[in-house]
Amino acid sequence: FFALMSDDTFIEDVLEGLALQQYLRGFWDHGVTTVSLTRELSEDDWHVLVEDPADRSLLLMKCREVLAWDDARRHSIETSSRRQSVEKGSLLHGSSSMNNVSHTQSVQLRTPSAPQLAAFDSELCTDIPVRLDRLPWCRWHWVVVLALGSAWSLDGFIVSLNSLVGPHLTNTQTMGITRLEAAAIGSIYISGAVLGCWGFGYLADIYGRKRLFVVIPTVYLSASILASFCFGYKAFVACVFMMGIGIGGEYSALNSALNEFIPARVRGTVDLVVNGTYWVGACFAALTSKVLFDERLVAIDRGWRLLYLVTGGLGIFIVWLRQYLPESPRWLVMQNRHDEAKEIMNAIESKVERWTGVPLPEPAHRITLKVDVKVGLSKLMTILLCEYSRMSLLSVLLMVAQAFFYNAIYFTYVNVLCTFQGVDPKNGGDYLIPFTVGNFLGSALLSPLFDKVGRKPMIVWTYTLSSLMLMGTSLLFMQEQLSAFTLTACFSCIFFVASAAASAAMLTVSEVFPMEIRARAVSVFWGLGTAAGGASGPMLFGYLLQLSETTGTKGPIVAGYALGAVLMLVAALAEAILGVDCEGKSLEAIGAEVVQLMPQAADG
Repeated sequence: FFALMSDDTFIEDVLEGLALQQYLRGFWDHGVTTVSLTRELSEDDWHVLVEDPADRSLLLMKCREVLAWDDARRHSIETSSRRQSVEKGSLLHGSSSMNNVSHTQSVQLRTPSAPQLAAFDSELCTDIPVRLDRLPWCRWHWVVVLALGSAWSLDGFIVSLNSLVGPHLTNTQTMGITRLEAAAIGSIYISGAVLGCWGFGYLADIYGRKRLFVVIPTVYLSASILASFCFGYKAFVACVFMMGIGIGGEYSALNSALNEFIPARVRGTVDLVVNGTYWVGACFAALTSKVLFDERLVAIDRGWRLLYLVTGGLGIFIVWLRQYLPESPRWLVMQNRHDEAKEIMNAIESKVERWTGVPLPEPAHRITLKVDVKVGLSKLMTILLCEYSRMSLLSVLLMVAQAFFYNAIYFTYVNVLCTFQGVDPKNGGDYLIPFTVGNFLGSALLSPLFDKVGRKPMIVWTYTLSSLMLMGTSLLFMQEQLSAFTLTACFSCIFFVASAAASAAMLTVSEVFPMEIRARAVSVFWGLGTAAGGASGPMLFGYLLQLSETTGTKGPIVAGYALGAVLMLVAALAEAILGVDCEGKSLEAIGAEVVQLMPQAADG
């Protein structure tokens, strides 16, 4: 039987006639199972068809895994028999034993360790990605967007909260920290986000997206609640660091899941709008701080604590909402769990048909994917640095530029207003409201162009224009031509464009890498970009701000703005040279196209 099974031609010609599907699935699901070895096949057995091509592909793959398993088992038994005598009734330890197996004799087979089977990558013919991309936009997609997109709103709320709380905590009636320590709050938060992004990105690829839907928000809501009870700076920044870990996990795990659920034709629009909701949270933080920082309404040392309690409450709402989301069918397919993916897909389609009242058309085609691919650290580095080297370089440049541009300016914006424009720290939130509105409107209004005009031209245009506008604003700021109001208006216009650019950077990273490493790719490049640009930016600007105060000039802070503008120009040039057109294409098609662009592809 196993000798015949080793012949690929025999397998392909005869497999449809073997009623082995249940047998093989039982073997795969249990470490020890009873297997009936049938040496003679009746005429009827040859005509028992497995109708679904995906099931036939799955069956073929499992048969090959049985072969690999049996070879390993035989080798183990033969090695053991040289060292000790074999008990009577030992399992199939040689070719002669195979001949002694009766027509329907049942024997107990014990699998070797999992790594021996896991080493074999297999192909699977499936229609799951096509079925997801053909779905009409409906209520189900709104549930996905609300449950996953809420994380970006919360991130915006937390980042703005840290920006607003920093100057507030310099008051001796609160913690009495220095301006440098206040600026460091943002860097500490970003550092935690980088660590969380790397860690949870790895877990999302290995254990799935759904398991982290609840774990991640639990981390940052707990840390936020604890932060509200801190009285010392060290304990407070430790909680801020943990909040960053949780939010960083959202970027890698949930950004991947979002793109896997959304149809290809609107993926760019939805992704940019969802990322733009970051500024809805930022605006809410500014409005809330205006009330809670008012000493006539709330004691000076209690307002900021209430803000962190509000953050915890928002996290609880997110945990409740995500219980309605399923595992990503695309991820299940890549893990060779096709039956589970089909069940989830059938449930999604039934909901869509019920909500739209229109039967769904049959999927246009199937695609063949490599499944059950095990990607360790060394293979991950090979994929990123060799097979996808162009996309890796592009991802680093896009992410570093937007992270520095955004975090450096935004985290220290209130401090700049207080230092150079004479703004009262408790009124800092007033100037963030138009700033946040401009950011959200930019993502919302420009996002459709990324699906209609295209990713590549829009990214080049938004990065370049953001850079030029920042240079012009810096020059006016240096020449004392701007008041607090006009400076805010200028930055609102700049980030109207830059918000779409920053969201497009994350979109690019989550589209151009293969499914089996997508969450880890997002975590690697978001982490590298944020560590290089985001964590260092606020600290650098905090130092430049103190230097400007010491020297009494705006030169140092303007130099920081100029650095951010140059980085955006470099990223725009990189996109023009290395970028790919992803609009309207499935995630699987983009991955295949990217591989063809790599120099290594020509060498085999």
